[in-house]
Amino acid sequence: MFTIVFATLQKTKILGEDENKKPRKNFNAVIALVMGLAVVIPHVIGSYPPDGDVVNIINNALPNVSVVLVA
Repeated sequence: MFTIVFATLQKTKILGEDENKKPRKNFNAVIALVMGLAVVIPHVIGSYPPDGDVVNIINNALPNVSVVLVA
C-alpha cells in the first residue's frame, strides 16, 4: 500500500515540487506511510469486518494480477 501511494504521489506531483523541479519526497513519504499504516493497523488488531479486510483482499488478488502481468 505504501509503495502504490508513494509512487502515485511522486508521479502526479500533487504536493508540488522543490526548487530543482523534483517532487517533494519527504511529504510524499509521510502521507504514504500514514495511509499504509491506516490499512495495516486495523488488520493487525482485527477491527475490519470479515469480508472487508483490505490486506486479505490484496493477498487474494495478487496471484491473479501477477498471472495477467506475465501474460
